[in-house]
Amino acid sequence: MDESDAATSSTTSEPADEFELQFRQQGQLVIDGFESIRRKYGSSRLPPDQAYIQGPPYTLPIGRIKVESNVILLKELLSDLLPLLARQLGTLSLLLNPEEIRKDPGSNLMRLLELQPALHLNMTRVTNSIALISPRPLQTVDRVDDQELKRFKSYWLNELADDLIEIRFHVSCICYATCTDIEGLDLCMVYEFLEETGDTDPSVCKDFIEEAIDYINTAIKTVEGAYGMTRHLGRAIGSLGSSPDHLRIQLGTFSRQVFRKPVIRLTELLIPIIKLARLFFTKISRSGINRIQLPAYTEMNSKQIKCLCLSAHHAACDISKLSKLLYTAEGALPANPLDTRTFTEAAGTLAGRFEGTDLDYYKSWFAIWNTQFIVAVDHFQNLARSIEHIP
Repeated sequence: MDESDAATSSTTSEPADEFELQFRQQGQLVIDGFESIRRKYGSSRLPPDQAYIQGPPYTLPIGRIKVESNVILLKELLSDLLPLLARQLGTLSLLLNPEEIRKDPGSNLMRLLELQPALHLNMTRVTNSIALISPRPLQTVDRVDDQELKRFKSYWLNELADDLIEIRFHVSCICYATCTDIEGLDLCMVYEFLEETGDTDPSVCKDFIEEAIDYINTAIKTVEGAYGMTRHLGRAIGSLGSSPDHLRIQLGTFSRQVFRKPVIRLTELLIPIIKLARLFFTKISRSGINRIQLPAYTEMNSKQIKCLCLSAHHAACDISKLSKLLYTAEGALPANPLDTRTFTEAAGTLAGRFEGTDLDYYKSWFAIWNTQFIVAVDHFQNLARSIEHIP
């Protein structure tokens, strides 16, 4: 190569090196910006900027709670700030396409830089709004005097604050994953995040974004009351499972064919109990039978709402325990028989889930249901007592 060729090669490589340096510097700015957001919101699920309002739970009279002053804040949060945050995270997901960044790093990195201040500001506004609407842990979920507060019941406000904690946590994880992805594309001046993770996977960030958007949508709908209760009841209804076939007991991913007559008879009597339990919680959830749905703003107070949601969860656990006992009874050996008092005790515990005074608001809907449920449990317990032990 003569001197002219060498000079030409040198001049053509210099711009390429210059552009590479420019992109690395630009990428580092993107990383620094997301790291700043990550540090502010942290990886902890306890919001650090709410620490100044920590204190013992209070139960001030409803007349002293300035609900009216929070109506505008809550409307802005649900109608503007949270939907905007979901859109911003959706935009971030699109901008983190590795192939697109490689094609045009300058433009895509610039868009990421432009998104950061808006995302940072909106997260701050969301956090501050919820801190004012529902200062934690100053809202006790055991209030018995907030039945007229609709979306401002302490139970729903605590649910809203819990959702924010998850949103903050996920945003922190999103920022960390974004920094890792940018370093993985060699668009940085120093490698900090890759040294910790050792690898990069763009799907991780997208998964965090999808989960964060789910929490945002849940937060928006939870304060409407009916959805928040339906969310809890739906989990329990799903846990109850479908009615078991009387010749087969389902236990997780396992099943066992039933041959012992006592177990078959007990299983047959468990079926109406499961059906009635499902009917109770399905009827008062949004997916209620005959389109009788839970009112958006039920007249229950926070303590009653909490009791109802907990009873759904506990009932699901009780029925799961009964199913496991049947499964155990089918496989019990003569040398180690199963005492059927365990069945009567478990069934009694289940029946007690529907006897709490805080369920009285709904018991008036279910006079016939209550009679049928008591009869179903009695039949099951009487049979278990008569069997005494299996085998």
